[in-house]
Amino acid sequence: MCEKFDHPVTYLPPGFPAYCVYVPSGMEEVFTHELIRNLRVWGRNMGTNLLACYWDIGAPEFRDLMKTVGWKKRPFLFFTNKSEITDSSYILSIDDQELIRDIGELTKLLPQLLDLILIENNVQAAEKALKEKREKGLKNLLRKTRFGKKFKLTISGFGFSASLDTT
Repeated sequence: MCEKFDHPVTYLPPGFPAYCVYVPSGMEEVFTHELIRNLRVWGRNMGTNLLACYWDIGAPEFRDLMKTVGWKKRPFLFFTNKSEITDSSYILSIDDQELIRDIGELTKLLPQLLDLILIENNVQAAEKALKEKREKGLKNLLRKTRFGKKFKLTISGFGFSASLDTT
């Protein structure tokens, strides 16, 4: 992660193949600082393959982001492969509060989630299933990824969204 993005962002700059964005609750929660610190380290270790950052929920752009993607619950974490987020963007999001607060477990899952965004075959399979509004295609994609922990993962894009359990 670039030093430039060690502060909250209000947009995703182009030039990265993947983005991992934490959207805080707005409450000063102890785990938030640790999670942001872990994301910074992970982002720096990934170099130019990933921008890991957190969103400025006080900025006017935040309301636009929430409206565009239809999220309601905070905190949450999302991954995408495009810097400009629209209703047709391929997005993975986690709003499972227990998982987000379990930084050790979440940190173990981040690389697998990133593979769903970085590996071209995964992106093509997900986008095809989203365009065809086929939840089964998304379930098949998740079945191939062995998370080792059950949690709710929402996959959305192209006007379709599915909230799925992982295994």
